[in-house]
Amino acid sequence: MTTNRNLKRRIRHRAAKTGESYTAARRQLTPGEAVRAMRVAGAQLPLNPDPGDVRQLSDSGATVRALMREASRQGAQLVQFSEGALTSPDKAVLSSTGPHHIGPADWTRVNWAREWRRAARATVST
Repeated sequence: MTTNRNLKRRIRHRAAKTGESYTAARRQLTPGEAVRAMRVAGAQLPLNPDPGDVRQLSDSGATVRALMREASRQGAQLVQFSEGALTSPDKAVLSSTGPHHIGPADWTRVNWAREWRRAARATVST
């Protein structure tokens, strides 16, 4: 059972009445509460999307992990990478029917994937 049921009811009522978001309404009703801040780092890196070139993908993974460590050293709690940075290679590149027709992914071409994920998880946990 919710411990602050009455507060939540008042917040929802204010949000509905004023059109504010739940968070904005809560801030108005609980002005003494501290707002938690989160430090976010933005990172961009060149990708080498050829799944057949293990060296390129290994280098990309090493760059991602180095950026994660640097962001952590500078106090960031979250790293925002550019679109596709962590989901490379592109589905067109992995398509079993060729790059011009998107078919099922042929993951047998990328036996490095398990090691890459393990290394990324290890970086996050440190």
